[in-house]
Amino acid sequence: MLTYILQVSACWGVFYLLYALVLSRTTFFSYNRAYLMLTLLISLLLPTLEWPVPELTSQAALQASYYMQPITIGVQQLEIVVTGSATDHVVAEGSAPAFSWRQAFLLLYWIGVAVAGIRLLYGMWQIFTLYRKSSKEKHPAYTQVNTPVLHTPFSFFRWLFWSRALSYPKSDAAKIVRHEQAHMDGWHSLDILIAEVLTVLFWFNPLIYLYARSLRTVHEYLADAAVLHHSKKTTYGHLLIRQSQSGQAVALANHFSHVQLKKRILMMTKKKSHRHQLLRYALTLPLLAALAFAFTLPATPAAPVKSAIYDGEGPQPVFKGCETLALEAAQQKCTTEKLMAFIQQKLKYPEAAKAAGQEGMAVVEFTVSKSGAVEDIKVLKSAGEALDQAAVAVVRQLPDWIPATDESGQPVAAKMTLPFKFKLPAADGGDEVFKVVEEMPRFPGCEDIDKADERQACANQELMLYIYENLVYPKAAKEAGVEGMPVLKLVIGKDGAITDFSITRSANEALDAEVLRVAQQMQQEITWVPGVQRGRKVNVALQLPIRFKLDSPPEEATDAEVSGDEVFKIVEEMPRFPGCEEMEQPQARDKCAQKRLLEFVYQNIKYPKTAKDAGTEGTVVVSLIIGPDGQVREYTIVRSVTPVLDEEVLRIAQLLQQEITWTPGVQDGKKVAVEFNLPVSFRLPEQSNKQEKEALEKISFSEQEAPVRLNGPDAPAKLIVFNRQGNVEVKDIKEMSDIDPEGIDRIHVLKGEKAIEKYGQDGANGVVEIYMKPGPSDIGEQPVAQTLQLQNFRASPNPTSGELRVRFKGEAVPTTLRILSITGQQLLQRPLLQFGGQADETLDLSNLPKGTVLLEVRQGERVYVEKVVVK
Repeated sequence: MLTYILQVSACWGVFYLLYALVLSRTTFFSYNRAYLMLTLLISLLLPTLEWPVPELTSQAALQASYYMQPITIGVQQLEIVVTGSATDHVVAEGSAPAFSWRQAFLLLYWIGVAVAGIRLLYGMWQIFTLYRKSSKEKHPAYTQVNTPVLHTPFSFFRWLFWSRALSYPKSDAAKIVRHEQAHMDGWHSLDILIAEVLTVLFWFNPLIYLYARSLRTVHEYLADAAVLHHSKKTTYGHLLIRQSQSGQAVALANHFSHVQLKKRILMMTKKKSHRHQLLRYALTLPLLAALAFAFTLPATPAAPVKSAIYDGEGPQPVFKGCETLALEAAQQKCTTEKLMAFIQQKLKYPEAAKAAGQEGMAVVEFTVSKSGAVEDIKVLKSAGEALDQAAVAVVRQLPDWIPATDESGQPVAAKMTLPFKFKLPAADGGDEVFKVVEEMPRFPGCEDIDKADERQACANQELMLYIYENLVYPKAAKEAGVEGMPVLKLVIGKDGAITDFSITRSANEALDAEVLRVAQQMQQEITWVPGVQRGRKVNVALQLPIRFKLDSPPEEATDAEVSGDEVFKIVEEMPRFPGCEEMEQPQARDKCAQKRLLEFVYQNIKYPKTAKDAGTEGTVVVSLIIGPDGQVREYTIVRSVTPVLDEEVLRIAQLLQQEITWTPGVQDGKKVAVEFNLPVSFRLPEQSNKQEKEALEKISFSEQEAPVRLNGPDAPAKLIVFNRQGNVEVKDIKEMSDIDPEGIDRIHVLKGEKAIEKYGQDGANGVVEIYMKPGPSDIGEQPVAQTLQLQNFRASPNPTSGELRVRFKGEAVPTTLRILSITGQQLLQRPLLQFGGQADETLDLSNLPKGTVLLEVRQGERVYVEKVVVK
């Protein structure tokens, strides 16, 4: 868009310069009007037209830019293992780029368009308001509109607006009418309207205002000339002078008294231009040709560019493996991606050129023969001997291609060119890349952890989960039994963005390409926490080994390996819900498996309506026998509540048997059958019991020296419990329930300004925060999640790069808003202690990592979840 605006401005500037210096001095008013209108409109079309230009013999088809970094990166002690299991992974959605200066200019442009558009509409409104409030007189060639307000006579299309507040001698009135009728007969109002519309679109360009002013002036010259056919110049000039101050002008109209009064009188007295001066308009032709050649788009063939050997009638050469795609455009896209990945992997910055500070671009031409081999390699543009040799060495390593074909489908040779750009980092060291720094870059999502080592371990786990969820074992490599461990280099910039990535150790072409795909996706979606050295953010390079490993072929179970008869209750390795097998740390693996099991139960279980209506609560425990093959062999209820709740839990157990293959338990190195008890708790919201109340009331805590009692007249008004799962329960201090004093980790009592600062006016009377001890989630402690019904729910804007406005209507009970990562980690939380049934809250998401997060609205055990994309 910016290029188009500059080209249009250049055309207008050249054409208007010719008019101002040469053509405006002539008395060929009709020609000048035509010139102004035609060049105004032609300039809009020139940049959009295709102009045939001769094809260059060595035009670049693709550009492989290689940016050398001065430090070799050390391998981090973090390894991603990708197995060839049958599980497919869904690639996460990408996020919109951050707000840029281009977007700022675009916003400013549309604001200007809006202002100019309002100005245009206001002018139209002025005219139609006058028309509506005035009396009309029909004449053969026009309609006279007699207005009650003071203004100079003016015309708009076939309407002549005449003020009843002004009176004219009959002879003067006849001249004015003849002047305005010349405007109407010449359709001058159409010129003005076109110019005004272009002024709205190009409000920032001074040339459009010069064009509009010149058009109005030429209109007046034409109308004056029409009057002078029947009147003397002297009397008509005096009339113009008398009327120059006779009232306000109205926009979008041709006025009898125009601001260019001096020019009009000079032009009336000027001698008519000689006809040979019409040759001046011929100067337009070379200007038009020059601008067409300079600013129109060349209709050149799409990359890659071929020589005359290939006539362009058949398919172009493609990389092997891309020919299976149906569309030629898809084949060329695949070829481009594979070629760029190959070059990034193979291209090395020569040490001699690096030491000498040598930079430049080497353009290499080669031929893809009829057999697909790369031949006739030569340098078309040299960047220096060392850089040329590096570029040629990469081309020589190119594998055979699928050759181009002619119209009949026969293979033909095709010439291609590749430019290689070599660039060294800035000499000032501002782009220096470190391999080890005091604080290494971290994958986002663990910023709320205080201890540095735990925070780094959490970031590593988040990185592994991201890659595991997005990386797909290439089908071709899986079928061929290919395994390996490519090493990916990531350069994390000072702003947390991935500035560069490449394969530093190759394993296989297909595996390398898949790793580069995920790296590119990560570059678009993720902003890291940058590395820090000596108190400043720096560029840091990481190397990430990613192991692709196929699952071992299934073997028949033998008595020595699997014991299928005895059922154990406790074994060395308990059965695990599937999906977390690639995690090496046992604790992280078990925690992940528990989380996935919770998600399965949460997504499938329902609170029976009859039990809900009857107020039935309780914990049902189902026993699962998980066999050595990971299948649920049998299940039974070992602790019952009511038949209706038991049946719902048995239905979940049946789903586990039909759909899930567990990681079996292991004892003494053998896979064994294990009894696994699964407790499922059903609890209704807003129910309370008095258990442990006296014990809880005895607990006190103070941020000052004096303790604060939880009971009595001075007790705080609100009690907020942060349970093990990160959920928030808001209670009245007199309604404490379901809190085990032995499970309390810490208690905070906030009063006065501290409470108001954190919770607003809801904390005016004080707040008690109770944090439960952290630990693995216990299903028996989890209430059954139910869907929360909300009305008029809106979360906007979505996607968002900053604030998110959340509005909805719901039941007037304590409510909590939370922002969660896709993996369920809490990123932001806002309790609504006194929710009155209608919410209008603004959440600041500007500090959250880019990507998809979950907005959770929770009321007790009822939950409403919405996806939000953070840009």
